Amino acid sequence: SVSLEDAIDAKDMDGISSFLSRVGDCFSRVKEFAQADEAPDRSSVPSGEAVEAAEPDQVRLLLADLDKNLESFDPVASKESFALLRRFLATCSPDEELATMAKDIEAQIKIYQFDTARQLIKSFHQ
Repeated sequence: SVSLEDAIDAKDMDGISSFLSRVGDCFSRVKEFAQADEAPDRSSVPSGEAVEAAEPDQVRLLLADLDKNLESFDPVASKESFALLRRFLATCSPDEELATMAKDIEAQIKIYQFDTARQLIKSFHQ
């Protein structure tokens, strides 16, 4: 799929609209889980039903928001952004690298090592 940056560079309005629609769906789903008392129970997923994989564009968007809050050294907003990322990943099937990175970022946020957390995010984009 075409990235948002490629769609903007090409002035591809259909591509931009498609991306924004997927982002809107992502945030709607994240908002539903953010309002729930707890993360979804994966054991309730029927055995034959595949768990949707995390879409890279949605993950990048959530990481960009988290990075912005880390950059401004805002602990409350950073923790809220990370909570949204964690809840989104709970609805998906993240690969091992992404799951490990999320745990490492969470550990750095807990001890207020925001610069280190930002380096982890940056390494994911490379």
